[in-house]
Parts: sequence; C-alpha cells; structure tokens
Amino acid sequence: MKLKANQIANLDIGKRHSDGGGLYIELRKGGTGSWLYRYTVNGRANWMSLGAYPEVSLSRARELAAEKRGLKSTGVDPVKAKRQAARQSITVEEAVREYWKLKCTGLAKAEGWIRMFEIHAFPKIGSKGVADLTSEDVVRVLKPLWKSKDAVGDGETGYPTAKRILTRLRLVLTHAKFKDPRVDPFIIDVAREALPKVEWEEEHHPSLPWAQAPDLWVSMLDSVAGEGLRMIILTGLRVACVTKAEWSEVDFDAGVWTVPRGRVKGWNAGFRVPLTRPMTDVLKRVQKATGTQKHIFHSPTAWKKGFISENTWNKWLEENGWKDADGRPATAHGFRSTFRDWAAKHGWARDLAEHSIQHVSAKGTKVERAYWREDRLEDRAELMMAWNDFVVGKEVAQRMAAGARQRALDRLDEVVLADGRTLREAEEWARYDGLEGEVDASQPADD
Repeated sequence: MKLKANQIANLDIGKRHSDGGGLYIELRKGGTGSWLYRYTVNGRANWMSLGAYPEVSLSRARELAAEKRGLKSTGVDPVKAKRQAARQSITVEEAVREYWKLKCTGLAKAEGWIRMFEIHAFPKIGSKGVADLTSEDVVRVLKPLWKSKDAVGDGETGYPTAKRILTRLRLVLTHAKFKDPRVDPFIIDVAREALPKVEWEEEHHPSLPWAQAPDLWVSMLDSVAGEGLRMIILTGLRVACVTKAEWSEVDFDAGVWTVPRGRVKGWNAGFRVPLTRPMTDVLKRVQKATGTQKHIFHSPTAWKKGFISENTWNKWLEENGWKDADGRPATAHGFRSTFRDWAAKHGWARDLAEHSIQHVSAKGTKVERAYWREDRLEDRAELMMAWNDFVVGKEVAQRMAAGARQRALDRLDEVVLADGRTLREAEEWARYDGLEGEVDASQPADD
C-alpha cells in the first residue's frame, strides 16, 4: 500500500514501512526518520539511504527511488555507483594523504615522505581533483626543482627531491586508479619525458675519517644529545633508528636492542643490535634522564615528535669544525661510512660489515634473500666490540693515565723516608729549596 504524506507521522516507530518499488521509511522518536531503498544483487538484499525525514519529502523520496531503480535496471549497483561518485571528487592532497596513511606511516622517514608534498606539491596542485591531474600540472611542480642543486629542506637538494616526488606521485595515482578508473598514472611518464635530461652525480653524506673518531669521542658533550650521537657512532645504525628509539626495544638482560621492522630500510624483520659495554654505558646514563619517557633520546623542545632531531647533531658537528676528507662538515649519517671504512681497513669481512650497517646487499641476491634466516648476531657482536674499543680507546687511555697519576700522588703520603719525612714533604722541600737557589742566583755577586 502506498504511503500518504499526512499519515507518515502516525506510523509505528522502529519499523520499516513500504511505499512500494523498494522505497521504505523508518521512523525514530521525535518525529524524525530515514528514507531507504531496498534492492537485491545476486539474490542478496541491500539497503541504501536516500536521506532524512522530514527534510526529504515523500514525493522527493519517490523520485530518488526511481533513479536508483533505473540504475539497477542497467546492471549498476546503486551503492557502488554512489561510492564511486564520491570517490571521483577527491583531491590530489586527499589522495596523497590516503596513500601515505595506508602505506607509509611505518617507514623510517614517514614524516619526510609527506613533507615533500606539503612543501612542493600541495600549494600548486593539492586542491585539484586527482582524476583531473595532467602531465602539465606535474611539470609545473617539478620544473623549479629539476636542475637545482640548492638545498630545499631536510638535507635534500632540488633534483633528488623532484625525482622522489615523481616516483611517489606515480604510486599515489596507481593506488587511486583502483577506485576511480579516470585517474591516469601514465601522466607521470609523459611529464618525465617533457623534462630535460639532467647530468647528476649523487653526493654521499660527508663522513668523518675513521682515524679521527677517538678524538671526536672525547670531545662530545655529556648531554642527551651528546649521548645520542655517541650511540650513532657506536652502532652504525641509520639516524632515524636512533632518534626514534624507545625504551621498550632495549633488553639489557639479553644484551640486545631490537629495532622494529618499519624503521630499518629494506629489512623484512626487526634488526637486532648487539649491545657492547660502551653502548650499555651510554644507555644507562641516558636512562637516568629519560627513563620515564617513551623515547630514549627524548627532547622536551620537540613537542610534536617527542624525540631529538638529526639537525641537532649536524649543527654541532659543523660548529665544532668536524669535517670529512674534502673539508665538508661531517654529518651524523656519515658515521655509517666512517665505521665501514674502518672495518675495510682492518680486514673485516665485507658481508659482515655490510650486515652491521643494515645494507640489504649483505643478504645477497633477491633469491638468496628469500632464504635468509640468520642474523649473525654473535659475529656482529665481535665486530662491533672491536669498533667500539677503537672509538673509546683514547678516553680509556686518558682515564688510565689519570688513575695512574692519582695512585702515584696517593703514595707520596704513604712512603716515609729515613729522616721521618714523607715523599710529599721531601718533594715540597726540594721544590722550595730549588726556588731559593734561583732567587740567590739572581742576586749580584759580592766584590
């Protein structure tokens, strides 16, 4: 039976009342309700909302139901068609952020991934519909960066940043195309061909020569920031592994720090770091300051992230004159190369050294990596202990020398000479007597 507009308010609450043709209304307390359209796909019933009552009138609800029946008669699922229509209206920025949340939040440098778009892409194309994006739009974003060697933030220069944006935008468009066939990832290839060829030599992170590591070690500050840099030097880990380190990852009893999978570039499992005595000493000292915090290298000034920034260390290294072999300011990331050069110079196996700095190449070919099960913790522990002994060697020598001097001074009061004086008293007397002699020698001789 068809519904009548003046009877709807008197219908039973909580029940669905049919108007025919798949149109229903369900009332709630307070005189409100919802219009629903019921249809079947492959024998399964589906319900679709057509709007709220009384905002949508009976006559308008019948029009909407007729539209959905028309779609259904052509083989189109009305609900899927509605979702696709909504999907087709998303912007480039929405598509990028959706992909980032789904695929990238566990990356070692997740913030840097999205930050590139926020700085260089969103201001120019962020509000444009992702399905309407053209190769000209992509070129407009990349052209100012394409040949630039100037710094553009986060330690990157223009051309490498542009290449990363190009690669990442292709991933975003491919993902978006799954739900919106109008999106065209091929525009990335067209944009790439429209940009000129660039002769670019990749520059590596400036690294401190390995022979200077012990001198640097004894010069660093006794602070949370200083201890963080010490940990980078001792472990050979990437900077993000250290900055984001959490106390829950450290097992002092087992002597192992396990870096989670998402923070180790190219690694399919967590990376176990064998804790040497110097590493443990660093962590124990820091624990007194940040043990109640989530992050080991907690920074109260980095309120958004909660942990120390890599730039803190790079700035300190530059301000204190630590340079690479070419005179460029050394970087925190460069200590991986410092360690690697030391290992090669001292005859350590290449694959073991590569494994220790988390290079995937240490696992061999793609096929060999598929069968990789051994993390060689004991072998790596031996290598890291040798490296750590070298790094802290100067500090240990200084402490031993200071201890020897102190023990010698302590004995001055213990040894008593035949005349009853201690060695300290005899030394002080000899020093005073020598000064008297110098004064007498300075006086004019008698005629």
